[in-house]
Amino acid sequence: MNKCLLLLGVFLLLFAGIAQAQELKVTAFQRMDRDLLARTQERLDLNDVPCAIVRVSVANAKDYTFEGNIIGDVIYKPGEALVYMTQGTRNITIKSDVFGSLKYEFTQKLQKQVVYKLALKLETPDYMKTR
Repeated sequence: MNKCLLLLGVFLLLFAGIAQAQELKVTAFQRMDRDLLARTQERLDLNDVPCAIVRVSVANAKDYTFEGNIIGDVIYKPGEALVYMTQGTRNITIKSDVFGSLKYEFTQKLQKQVVYKLALKLETPDYMKTR
């Protein structure tokens, strides 16, 4: 009886690990020149310079927190988070209690009053995929 319970417990732990074996991946980062949000809903940094906005597109956006050169509170909307960041910023850290953290290096320095879109996706790592 005890061996059966022990075996069942080990099996459940392995199954839970496999079920949560997803990782966060950046699928796209691009400048959105036609998006004027950074100009119409401007925030100034500590030097009175207008910020850039990074639109982080991810399901359940409220489950994530962000670190970096962020000014003010992150604005959460369905399917996205609006992150105001200082010009010249080169990276952002995205954290989740379930999926861990991801530090992403932007392909270009952020410019003031420009909106960027960062698309995230949960993926199963290659070593977990069946062939």
